[in-house]
Amino acid sequence: MIKQLGRFKAILCVLAMIMLIAGCSGENKNENTDVEQSISVKGELVTATSKSLTRSFTGTLEGEQQAVIRAKINEAVESIQFSEGDRV
Repeated sequence: MIKQLGRFKAILCVLAMIMLIAGCSGENKNENTDVEQSISVKGELVTATSKSLTRSFTGTLEGEQQAVIRAKINEAVESIQFSEGDRV
């Protein structure tokens, strides 16, 4: 009984494979290969260019930790020993 069930499954698998191969290997007779279709396109030569991307933003910057610093003695500033853009 078990051998017959195994043979039945094997025969069923072989038949399924044959049907699959036969169904996939047939030629499609609905295709019309004699007609050529053409599409008009306009071509353009591609050239390398350099473009710069700049963006401007406005805003204010604040430090993560801030402190108010005041002099203990009130005196006038006589000179500044650095220029704009220098690290202090």
